[in-house]
Amino acid sequence: MNGPRVLEVGPVGLRRLERLAPPGALVLSVCFGLDPEPPGAATRVDYARGRLDEAARMLEHEVIEEEETALHAAVRELREAVVPAVETGRGLRGVAAYADGEGDVLVFGLRTPPARPLQAAFREEPLLEPLLEGGPGPGGESSS
Repeated sequence: MNGPRVLEVGPVGLRRLERLAPPGALVLSVCFGLDPEPPGAATRVDYARGRLDEAARMLEHEVIEEEETALHAAVRELREAVVPAVETGRGLRGVAAYADGEGDVLVFGLRTPPARPLQAAFREEPLLEPLLEGGPGPGGESSS
């Protein structure tokens, strides 16, 4: 992976998400808001790390033993991609991030906070609802 790809919600980003994982592969989807920051969080980065950790704990109880290794790999991928995206993403009000556990990660910046504080899933289809609710991120669609 060359670094995080912070995308705008739109046709190009959705096509990339559609091709993220091969048929039958599991995709980790995590979406959370960044605004307002909770009183106990020192930085947006600490808050983002905490949300990813919380998502991982939620999903560990839902996966079967054979899926645990893939889940942990996908969580590591998201940590590596989401933290830089949050550090550099001015004006982000939320993040929707997706990983396949094989090195492919997509991070969408959301212009409005998602409807729920945290959504996470590890399944064949990525969660699309947060993207449709959150709208395009600031700064246009780009890939780094």
